[in-house]
Amino acid sequence: MGEHDFGDGTYAVEIITAMTEDLVISAQHMNGPESFIIEIEASKVSTLLNEFNGDLGLVAGHLKLMNKRMVLLNPKFQNNTEEDQEGEPIEGAEAEGQLDQ
Repeated sequence: MGEHDFGDGTYAVEIITAMTEDLVISAQHMNGPESFIIEIEASKVSTLLNEFNGDLGLVAGHLKLMNKRMVLLNPKFQNNTEEDQEGEPIEGAEAEGQLDQ
C-alpha cells in the first residue's frame, strides 16, 4: 500500500489476505526498527472492507499509532480537522508492535 506517515515517521505498509482469509496489515518504520502487525480474523474482514468501500489505500490511510500500538481508525468517527486526529479504533483492529528502543 506504499508509504504512510503515522506521526512519528514514515512506515512501509502492506495489506495482504492470508491463506485462512484473514486480513493482515503490517507496517515497518522506514528509518528505524519499529514494526507493527494487525491481523483481522476472516469473519470480520467483509464488514471491515465495507466500512472502507473496499479501498485498501483508504484502510492504510486510517492507520495511526496510539500508545505504542498501531490502530485502524473507524472512518465513521474520524474527524478530519487538525484539532482532533485520533478518531475511534475499530474493535479488533489494533495490535502491539515491536518497539526496539
